[in-house]
Formats: sequence, structure tokens, C-alpha cells
Amino acid sequence: MTSERTLVSCKVWNDNIYDFKDDNFKGKKIVVPAGKCIEMDPFEANDFVSKYSPVIKGADGLPIPQSFKKLRKEFIYSDKVDQNPTIEAKK
Repeated sequence: MTSERTLVSCKVWNDNIYDFKDDNFKGKKIVVPAGKCIEMDPFEANDFVSKYSPVIKGADGLPIPQSFKKLRKEFIYSDKVDQNPTIEAKK
């Protein structure tokens, strides 16, 4: 039997204590709740996590923690098992 891994989906996790919001990711508004994840297409997830997101500063000049981007990807694979493998005879 042979096994083949296929990339199926991707979970994008938010490790911040605040929700992460992107109002214009490819024309869509996306919210990743604090400490939770959303499921996306793997290529979309890569673009989403890689997209630049500036740290916003408050009136005192200090960064606002709500603007911190703490996202990570978890890829989901499907294991496909070949039930009828080709067996070659050795000479």
C-alpha cells in the first residue's frame, strides 16, 4: 500500500488576545477571533498571513496591541491510500 498526502485546507490561528480584522483582503472583510482560527484555502491563507499590516500607534506614540498581527498557519492534509498498488517483480 502506498500513501499520498494532499494539501486540502489551512487553518489560520490568531495568537493575540484581541480579534484580528482585515477590512479589505481581496475585496472581503475577514475577522479571526482572538485565540481561535478560521479555515481558508491554503494559497489564500498564505497571502492573508503574508499581507503587510502596519502597527498602529496611539496619541502617546506607543503601539496599540489590538493592531499586532499574531497569525500562524496550520496546514490540513488528506491521506490518500492506494488500495491497489502496482507490484513490480524483481529480476
